[in-house]
Amino acid sequence: MPSGPVPEPSGPGQTSALGLLGGSFNPVHSGHLAMARAAMVAGNLGEILFIPAAQSPHKRGKALAPAEDRVAMLELALADEDRMSVATLELERGGVSWTIDTLRELARPGVQLSLILGSDNLPGLPTWKNIAEIFELAKPIVVLRSHEASAQLAVAEKALGPSLGSLLSAGFCEVEAHPGESSAIRAGLERGVMEEGMLPQAVRAYIERRGLYGDVLR
Repeated sequence: MPSGPVPEPSGPGQTSALGLLGGSFNPVHSGHLAMARAAMVAGNLGEILFIPAAQSPHKRGKALAPAEDRVAMLELALADEDRMSVATLELERGGVSWTIDTLRELARPGVQLSLILGSDNLPGLPTWKNIAEIFELAKPIVVLRSHEASAQLAVAEKALGPSLGSLLSAGFCEVEAHPGESSAIRAGLERGVMEEGMLPQAVRAYIERRGLYGDVLR
């Protein structure tokens, strides 16, 4: 699974704006794409890398679809997105996929990194490993995905303190709430049912063909 190319600055003295969206993507769904599109506009990003985790530190012990299937589904979901691609560096690194390790690996002169976060990450964000360095290496873009997001943002700001909290609040953007979360989608797949629109059609077809997540869709 070769890692996608990391964009380089287009010329001397110029800066590339690169967004990073990490997660288990188990499976990737339409809400992930909506997040990325909103973040691209809000952060004026040139490109976005979707980075599937080998093992999320926040979901340890939870079963994942095989890495090659999660990558294949991402590639199908992003096939028509010219400025979005998959980077497999966390899968290649193996073990627990710490965000700080990924940022250190991708940091380079002339590339402005932005870390795209769903508001569901906010409650645990202050406890992330090396959170201060994370904010030094990447600007946060927080996509508010639920009605509770504003309150969650306020709590996270307070826990992070004035300096980091102000960086967090400066990077928030709103997106229309999407009903699908990966866990709910998997539960639907296990029952053999799924609402239209929650999954990109190509991903839905791949899951059915491979028999992932339980019963075949009907």
